[in-house]
Amino acid sequence: MVFKIFSTALFSIFVCTSIAQAGHQDSTVTVSGAWEVRVKPDIASISVGSLATALTPVQAMAEASTNMGKIVKTARGAGIEDRDLRTQTISLSPVYERTNGNRGQRPKISGYRAQQKLRVTVRKIDGAGEVLDTLVKAGANDVGGIGFSISKRAELVDEARRKAVSQARHVASILASEADMRLGSAPKIEEKSSSPVRFNEARMMRASSISVPVSPGDIQVSVRIRMVFYLLDAWGINS
Repeated sequence: MVFKIFSTALFSIFVCTSIAQAGHQDSTVTVSGAWEVRVKPDIASISVGSLATALTPVQAMAEASTNMGKIVKTARGAGIEDRDLRTQTISLSPVYERTNGNRGQRPKISGYRAQQKLRVTVRKIDGAGEVLDTLVKAGANDVGGIGFSISKRAELVDEARRKAVSQARHVASILASEADMRLGSAPKIEEKSSSPVRFNEARMMRASSISVPVSPGDIQVSVRIRMVFYLLDAWGINS
């Protein structure tokens, strides 16, 4: 898949002089900056579930399990691999009868509610809406949300790092030149922060058998660094 990448750079620059332990003065230039990469996501993650209510806990769980079995079978039929089907939640709770009687009375159990939730990863993002619609028709009656991510996160973070370092070195070189000096090695480099991939997770309504529009938007990866370079005079010696 070809990623559409948008990059921006922000830099704050300052020059400082540090005192070495040996007692002589070393001239340095310190550059701080950030690089951001924006891409289109290529993976969608959908949370679907089965809710069932019955008079007994066994009946409620059995109904929810039967329904979830249909959902899983349908997902596999839609091309979803087993590695992309992950159980999120299995729960069972009593349902209490609502009355307007004496508040001091113990609430009466009228039935039981079973819930099972499944996380479905769709690796062909263009078909995410169709997959969700298919799962709803198969019996998914509880839709929690949809999230978006990218398959090559590590590569994008490394790209942002390289860009940030390259730009920092470029700015430091200009500052050194303007000070009639040359840029030396970098004794210190810090990655101030490397943001996790950010994506929007949209809460969705209870499932219904209508086609679901999916708008993934952009994903942002950003890196902030701080680099310290030695400044050398014309003979390659620290000033």
